Amino acid sequence: MRTLALSLAAVLLLTAPAAAQETETLYLSGTGRDDAVDWELSCTKGRHCGPWTTIPVPSQWEPSVTYKPDFGPTPDAFTKAFEDRFHIRPGYHAAGGYAAGLVLQHAIEQAGAIETDAVAEALDGTDATTFYGHIRFATGAADHGLQIGHDMVLAQWQKGTDGKLRSQVVWPADAKTAPILYPLKKLAQ
Repeated sequence: MRTLALSLAAVLLLTAPAAAQETETLYLSGTGRDDAVDWELSCTKGRHCGPWTTIPVPSQWEPSVTYKPDFGPTPDAFTKAFEDRFHIRPGYHAAGGYAAGLVLQHAIEQAGAIETDAVAEALDGTDATTFYGHIRFATGAADHGLQIGHDMVLAQWQKGTDGKLRSQVVWPADAKTAPILYPLKKLAQ
């Protein structure tokens, strides 16, 4: 009788619907690569401790990237010229706008003309790196002109040798300023 009861209990346990474990997916920023969400950040020690601020991660561009441009200024030269002129650090909007003009200028120079067809042909053939990153355009009928060469940059807050937090670009490889730190240690340590 005892064996029968144990057998019935085993059958009931094995055939009963199992409660599935729920998997929680946590993104560092947003719900994918194209929708950064601002992180709230506050430091507990240091010169600017206390106030909360927000930081977007990932980004289209950071002033500290290390791209080696095929033409135009380096990231450092662009950043310095921008800061000298406007007295603020450039964001990716300013860098992207300047890079768009730079690519157009380069296409006109490559075409040797300003006629639309000649410049469009030069833009179609663009496959280069600027201070803003890789530039290449789709040429298919369905997506002609879309920027398909640019990668977002991923930044990580890391302590410098002076103990201060610094935004470091950790991806892509041709733009990074530091290796990614994983697993992360608590910043207070």
